[in-house]
Amino acid sequence: MLEKIYNPLAANFDNSSEIYDTKVIPSDNINISILNSRWDSMNRISKLLEEEFTKKSFVNKIDTYKINHSEPTEEDLLNHVTDWSHFAILGLAN
Repeated sequence: MLEKIYNPLAANFDNSSEIYDTKVIPSDNINISILNSRWDSMNRISKLLEEEFTKKSFVNKIDTYKINHSEPTEEDLLNHVTDWSHFAILGLAN
């Protein structure tokens, strides 16, 4: 079964809007991106997530990116995270 991601920018999350196929997630060698909003609490959470994911045998690499909490994230970074990561964590903790 192929999973789909619906465009969250679509008006009222209309199911007929643009649909994206998800990438196949391997059972090992998973790449994880953490987008950190730079709040103190998210800095701590991000560090804990990195420490815990590093212990997992199925994780290949973890990249953490500092993003601004009050401005849009650069499109180039979002494209990189989408292309490289098998999943991403967006941290908006405060």
